[in-house]
Amino acid sequence: FSASEAHTTLNLTQELKKIIKEKVTVYGIYGDDDGLFEQKQLNDIKSIIGDKNFHLVSDASHGVFVDQQSSFLKIVSAIK
Repeated sequence: FSASEAHTTLNLTQELKKIIKEKVTVYGIYGDDDGLFEQKQLNDIKSIIGDKNFHLVSDASHGVFVDQQSSFLKIVSAIK
């Protein structure tokens, strides 16, 4: 039963679009093994915030900053 259930149905894309319209820069750092987001959700977020602000980290779950700390810090350090 749980294998076929979506972990999250929360859709914040409209709110995200509003934030972007206000000229707020948004960054997304996700683990490729997260399990909370479907590929379509990640693609939607990426298309809204832009390729350069979207990062999908290999071998990381929802806690990217724990699973791949050096990759996470490298991404965050490069933000200007």
